[in-house]
Amino acid sequence: MLKNKISILSSSYIIPNHYSWKDNFKNEKIFDFKYVNNLNHGFHKVPRENILFSLIFVNDLINENKIYNNTEIKQISRSIINLVKIRLKTSNSPIIIFLVNYKSNNIFDYLSKKNHSEIIFDTLFNELLVLSKNYSNLILLNFNSLIENSKKNIFDQRNWYLANCRLSSDGHDLVCSSLKKIINKINSPAKKALILDCDNTLWGGIIGEDGIKNIKLGQDGIGKAFLDFQKKIKKITQNGTLLCIASKNNYEDVIDVLKNHNQMQIKKEDLVSIKVNWKEKYLNIKEIATDLNISLDSMVFWDDNPLERSKIKKFLPEVHVVNPDKEVVNWPEQINNLDIFSKIKNTKEDKNKFKQYKIRSRFIDEKKIAKDEIKYLNSIKLNPKIINLNKDNIARAAQMSQKTNQFNLRTIRYSISDIQQLSKKKNIYIKLVELSDLYGDHGIVGLIILKKINNSSILIDTFLISCRVFGRHLETWMIYQIKKICKKMSIKNIYGEHILTPKNKNICKNFFLNHSFNKNKTKISIKSKKGDLYYSDIKNIKNNMIKVYD
Repeated sequence: MLKNKISILSSSYIIPNHYSWKDNFKNEKIFDFKYVNNLNHGFHKVPRENILFSLIFVNDLINENKIYNNTEIKQISRSIINLVKIRLKTSNSPIIIFLVNYKSNNIFDYLSKKNHSEIIFDTLFNELLVLSKNYSNLILLNFNSLIENSKKNIFDQRNWYLANCRLSSDGHDLVCSSLKKIINKINSPAKKALILDCDNTLWGGIIGEDGIKNIKLGQDGIGKAFLDFQKKIKKITQNGTLLCIASKNNYEDVIDVLKNHNQMQIKKEDLVSIKVNWKEKYLNIKEIATDLNISLDSMVFWDDNPLERSKIKKFLPEVHVVNPDKEVVNWPEQINNLDIFSKIKNTKEDKNKFKQYKIRSRFIDEKKIAKDEIKYLNSIKLNPKIINLNKDNIARAAQMSQKTNQFNLRTIRYSISDIQQLSKKKNIYIKLVELSDLYGDHGIVGLIILKKINNSSILIDTFLISCRVFGRHLETWMIYQIKKICKKMSIKNIYGEHILTPKNKNICKNFFLNHSFNKNKTKISIKSKKGDLYYSDIKNIKNNMIKVYD
């Protein structure tokens, strides 16, 4: 269910009352068509809380009878880029752009070289693509690629001459259905983890009875189906999806298959968590969620056994349970068509997730074994650093602000442009936190934004930590760094706010109380105050709280 409206912009006319809008979205009230056929006005005037969808025909930007030089081509492209940049600076809401080039059917237009519309399309698309890599809320689609795969006639010359509308009815259908998929993905982010059974799921047969030589995997027939199923699973992991096993089995038998079966596509090193024992699977899945610090609603469970699936549905209703086809031969196609793992865009961070969660899983396992937590944490040589904001890390700062949900005290979201503007203000102090230990270099995992209220008081505007380093008491070290910053500025009073959300309510609930803050009853001016306000004199924040960073 969309909270905000979708403002529709286009370079030429789109029919607002076309049946496709209603058929795809069921709710026509979510759309705002005020800015159809007016790109320039729309990018400036669409309310910042609205989702902005723009359909841009390159052909509308040029005079097809004119010959353009390189400078003019760049100017045309730059005019659109500037409109997009203005929007990005004023809004964190999604900007969805479909870029189109209406192509001639005359083959002689393509014999020698690209025409002007093609050159402008390529130039504009590449510039927008670069921009989208720096802004997570900018979503770009090469609509030409969809048109080429469509067997229908997308354009309508009659509509063009009578209503300045390039799209046919089928064209409206393709635009609406494509937009719907993107909107659905915005509302329902990709699942993070796939939890797999072993026997008769990753391979045919029961390893404890059949032995490694007799399980069905890779042979002709059903064995090949299991092999292809594993290959499709492996492909899913390329976007950062985490693979885990929850199986009632002998641990040694499963590890033997993972390591030694020559047809096994999924190896031990591909898995971030392996829970092979005789416990109920819902207990193992809960443990995986805790260990990896991911929510149950971000997990997917695949098991051939209907009884096991029913137990997960009953005890862990948040988990997405797949009902596999009765025929294993259909599984490769079934998981390939399962779009719950797909993402609008894959980032470098996504590609690194497996390594990060693998490290976290190892850290948690070893921490559980350790008898003395403080002694163990001291032994792994924790090395945090406070670093200043700069052009190389500002994108990471914005990314954490946008995506961090669990250890995020206020969940105030900032874009790159927002942080750039904040950094220019004299009363704002922005610091990032790096962490390394024996498990590796975790990179930038924390963000602190302080806002000076007056000469003696400061507000913790933003305080967040990446979930992958939970359990290291980094939050306590960060609080003490805030104290050190305040002492340098002769600040005596620190205010903090916890804005309660379903994601942060547990981990952040007593954060301030545990760090020498008290519920504040004094009225101070805090913009957009929504949560509980806390206060501490910096004298109350003692260095002896830091037990693992001495």
